[in-house]
Amino acid sequence: MNILDGFDNLPNFLDEMAPTALMIPVVNLEPGQVDPRFTRLSYSGLLDLHACPRKFQLNKLQAERPEQDISTSVTFAYGHAMGEGIQQYLIHRTNMDDELAFNTALWKMFLAWDADLLDENLKQKKGFFRAVAAMLQFQTLVKGGFLADDYEVAYFNGKPAAELSFRIDLGDGFFYRGYVDLVLIHIPTGQYLILELKTSSATWVNHYTYKNSAQAIGYSVVLDTIAPGVSSYGVQYLVYMTKLERYEAFDFPKSFRQRVQWLQDLIWDKKQLMDMVGFYGNDGVWQVRGESCCDFGRVCDYMDMCQMPTERLAAPLLESQLTEDKEYQFEFTLQELIS
Repeated sequence: MNILDGFDNLPNFLDEMAPTALMIPVVNLEPGQVDPRFTRLSYSGLLDLHACPRKFQLNKLQAERPEQDISTSVTFAYGHAMGEGIQQYLIHRTNMDDELAFNTALWKMFLAWDADLLDENLKQKKGFFRAVAAMLQFQTLVKGGFLADDYEVAYFNGKPAAELSFRIDLGDGFFYRGYVDLVLIHIPTGQYLILELKTSSATWVNHYTYKNSAQAIGYSVVLDTIAPGVSSYGVQYLVYMTKLERYEAFDFPKSFRQRVQWLQDLIWDKKQLMDMVGFYGNDGVWQVRGESCCDFGRVCDYMDMCQMPTERLAAPLLESQLTEDKEYQFEFTLQELIS
């Protein structure tokens, strides 16, 4: 039997299939039109924009990054698992025995761990079982009185306010999205407290790093609309120092004036992005901030490639990316937050 038998019609078949194979849903933007990937803003994305517009641009255009090493993937998995554990423990301990609530939190941490279970970042002392040890410390803190008796997790629309999702319509196709780690309510007074969960591998922490964080101010703006009538919201930063193996807590109130300023800053960031697209184009080489090429001792993923033409680095814009296919628990317009 000839190995080519049955393939007589292969050239015709390929000719018929070629147009279908080439029908990739790629979108070509009109001159001056802003790439919609730039319009979906967040706290972390704006940090990139402020530090280096070119990094923001390449991140949004999905430029290929070097493959992450084990220590980087463990760092992300560690922070995610720690947040999940603390959230679930505080949610469940109000209606469960403390040990059952804690074991439920450990199970949720295990499910959230997005790395090999035995992988570790030895330099930063991060790994799954180190996260479990940190959770044991947190349980001891709570049993000792930290957020224990006077606070409980707030509920909105029948759901616990953990990873509370929201989106703000800024106009002109721009949106700001965010997820609040946890909202607690002070039972005696009804006052809300935003609990921000952080991890740090530093050997000391400067609380001024968090005092004027735009992230928490933005969350208080949203909370002001969800639960109106309170002029000031507390923000509790709970930072786990991985090398020191201990927690540090900082409490900052957020005033009405700070919230107004945050909204003004957000409008300014939007204007800057529109101006940058107008000046450089979506595919131009946006400003490179050399002072941000290293961050906490880590070299930027785009080092030695950010000066290359953008079209050689960016992924094409697909039809599926023209709109965001996500649901948020709360959606607002900018006018709703200002009024």
